[in-house]
Formats: sequence, C-alpha cells, structure tokens
Amino acid sequence: MCTIGIHVGAIAISYIMHYNVGVRRIARKTPKTDLRPATRRTLTQHVYDELAAAISSGRLPPGEKLVIDALARDFNVSITPVREALMRLKREGLVLEVPYSGVYVSKLDLDELRELFLLRGVLEGYGARLAVEHVTEADLAALRRQYEDLDRAATRGDVAAFREGNLRFHALMLAPAPGRALQDVITLLVGNTERYRAIGDRHLDRTYLEAASADHRRVMAAFEARRGEEVETLARAHALTFVTHLERCLRTEGAGGQAVPASASPDAPAV
Repeated sequence: MCTIGIHVGAIAISYIMHYNVGVRRIARKTPKTDLRPATRRTLTQHVYDELAAAISSGRLPPGEKLVIDALARDFNVSITPVREALMRLKREGLVLEVPYSGVYVSKLDLDELRELFLLRGVLEGYGARLAVEHVTEADLAALRRQYEDLDRAATRGDVAAFREGNLRFHALMLAPAPGRALQDVITLLVGNTERYRAIGDRHLDRTYLEAASADHRRVMAAFEARRGEEVETLARAHALTFVTHLERCLRTEGAGGQAVPASASPDAPAV
C-alpha cells in the first residue's frame, strides 16, 4: 500500500475509535412531538435514531437540556434505553454531560467543524482517486447526468434540489472505489457533519450554488479524463470551500465555544 493510503487508513481508524459510532440515518423529518414506540428495532436504537436525527436537523438546538424522564415519557419507554442512547450520543460528541446539572445538546464548534470537514475532504479525495482507477463508462454517464441535474438546480437557485443532488453526486463519485471500509467511514463523517451543513444551507444563495456547481464541473472533467490526482486535489479544495462558508455562517449565527455552563467537562461521568 502506498504511503498516502497508510496515512489515510490511520486517520480513518483513529476517527472510528474516537467516535465509536454506527451509520445512522440523516436529517429525518419526523417532528419532535411525533415520537412513536419502537417496533422491530431495539428500544435503544430507536431512541438513538430519533435523538440523533433531531440534533442533526436542528430540531433539538445546541444548548438544549435533555431530561431523561421526559424523554422516556415521549418515547413511551423506560429510562434505561434513554440513558444508553445518550451515552452513545455523548461518545459521538453530540451531547455533553455537566456534573450536577444534566445532559445538553453540544454547541456547534468551529474547531470541530474544521476537523470533521477537512477529514472528510481527505477521505473523499482519496476515495475519488481510487474510484477513477475503476470507473466505467456507465459510471461516468451516471455521474454526468447527476452533475447536469445539480447544475440546473444551482441555476434555478433551488437549495433543496441542490442539496439532494449534491449528496447523490458525491455518492456516485465514490461508488466505483473498491472496498466498503472507506465509504463506511465517510458515511459516518457525513452523519456527524449534518447539523453543521443544516446551518450552511440556511445561508446558501445562487452565487454560492453556482460556484459549488463549478467545482463539481471541474471534478466531472477530471473524472472523464481519468486524472486521479487532480480529482483528489479538487475534492479536498471543495471541502475547504464549504468549511469557509460554514465558518462565516456560524459566526453570523453566534455559534462556537461551549454549549453549556463553564463547569462542563469533557471527562464527565457517563449518564
């Protein structure tokens, strides 16, 4: 394996060990007040999925206190599945426990934003370079069609369509890469960056959409020319562009820093 492959693999392993998470559904639209008892899924997984989606979408905003007894009533479960779900969310960094105070939704943090998106750019860039080595004409045709849909959404200024199209474009870009481990880690990163992206989406305008579409156009051209190193460089640069956009958004909305009182400690006991 080449040096960069070893390095990226080490980053991925470190990320998995740090977050210790499974792939979760992203940005579910179920309202907070429409919480239903679990059926086929385990109760803990059900509670976790609902809370993770609510945090990612912003329905549970940064700094909001999560009261275990109240959540148990909302989900119609005992407090044990709620505690277990909160422990998992804490390991992911989505909630923070404050001694003698309670559990709160973690506040959005500029340092974490940079770390997550830059890591995602490194991994997506590496995965895209691998994909170029295995891409077929059918793969390229599907990627081209998706890019054209994305470009039309940007021209219309259709943020919702652009967002969905962007996710599909990135998925198609990485699909030809061999193996599942890299794509699974990227999926984890997508889940952990979702609540940051939700803020960024609120500040998207046609100018930004068209600039992002131009990034995708360059990636598309490099893919069609099968220039793997160029694709990797462009993918990393694209991530940097979005980081810059998100930093402006977070400053505009007053995010950053700690979510809850200064007594908060990252080493607080598990709930």
